[in-house]
Amino acid sequence: MENKKFKNKYRIESTRLKGWDYSSDAYYFITICEKNKNMVFGDIKNGFLCITPQGKIAIECWYDLANHYHNCVLDKFVLMPNHLHGIIKIDNDKYASGFVETVFKPVSTDGANNKIKYSLSEMMRGFKIFSAKRINKL
Repeated sequence: MENKKFKNKYRIESTRLKGWDYSSDAYYFITICEKNKNMVFGDIKNGFLCITPQGKIAIECWYDLANHYHNCVLDKFVLMPNHLHGIIKIDNDKYASGFVETVFKPVSTDGANNKIKYSLSEMMRGFKIFSAKRINKL
């Protein structure tokens, strides 16, 4: 029997839809786990998450995604001790109004980059790079 796990390591097959363009306008549910599943983002105490400095960085980097990717609209987000869940909407037409509303401030969309259709994988790559660089400095 052929093993369908990637490098015999992951427990499920890819959940990506074959043939789907992940830069297409849609809502996407994201789960990102800490590399070794260590509880680096916080600890649960009395039913609440006590966020670590690493967790604060992850939150800041999540909310900063829309400042880097003009077609990224952030929806719900929750941080867990060793992973996070979030919903990202890709909206490739949102720059038509002249600026993008983000969590922190309007971002100008003038320039060549406002025509790029950033994909979900590019956004997740950026999140991981931005957060890892800052966390590794601690």
